[in-house]
Amino acid sequence: MPPISVVTCRTMIIAAAFTIGLNACTPVVDTTPPRTEAGETPPNPATPTSLQVAGEDFNERSRKRSAPPKVEPVVHNGVRYVVLRGAKGRGLPQNGGYIEATDQATGKELQLIRVYEVVYDKDVEDDKRDVYIIGMRLDAARDRLLIENERGRRFAVHLKDQKVVVLRP
Repeated sequence: MPPISVVTCRTMIIAAAFTIGLNACTPVVDTTPPRTEAGETPPNPATPTSLQVAGEDFNERSRKRSAPPKVEPVVHNGVRYVVLRGAKGRGLPQNGGYIEATDQATGKELQLIRVYEVVYDKDVEDDKRDVYIIGMRLDAARDRLLIENERGRRFAVHLKDQKVVVLRP
């Protein structure tokens, strides 16, 4: 296969960057020496291996978000409260923001509580739009769960009537 010219490479990289919505693109030109007579390309540690976009490594920018931290279940009066992840897989409108209440003895689901609504921004990648619960603890004196999400918002879920109240920061 004939080698592709630097101009063709730059055009392809810039077109790809704009296709995915990036507006500042600096292509990195491969400076690897030509193959030897044996057909091998000697390694060159100084050769860039990724596209630089707006001063950042494109591979770094395009990585998926890290998983939210695991939240330990809370058990109170025979009911186990668990943070539900991947709620869309159950046909719900959002992935985060749900607490599942199950009977501790039987494992039967008693209730599904939506703590908050996630408004999805169509201009943001799917996996980065979700807002998950990162903390949950029992306030036994007031018979409620205290919840915190990734955006730092705090909520109280009253366990008698499942009423959700937004708490002040």
